[in-house]
Amino acid sequence: MSRYLTVEEVAETLSVSVSWVYKHKQLLDGVQLGPRMWRFPEQALEAYLASRATTKQVRRRRRSSRGLSAESSSPPSSRGAQDSADCPWLLR
Repeated sequence: MSRYLTVEEVAETLSVSVSWVYKHKQLLDGVQLGPRMWRFPEQALEAYLASRATTKQVRRRRRSSRGLSAESSSPPSSRGAQDSADCPWLLR
């Protein structure tokens, strides 16, 4: 049998506000027991946390796979002075 968590318990677990939990109650598979009484299955919360962890890993991989070279990612001032041989569009 699954345990059901209160709004406050969910907010504490996710480190979010109680109002955030109310706004995202469908995302968290909330069950309404009264006008302002909601409960959330612990398994649904665990599934949500697992999906967030997977999403973050995918985002990190995408960012790292863009692969900027060290020279192109450094600010222009740290590259040193460039002359017209390196950049034909620069005029002296």
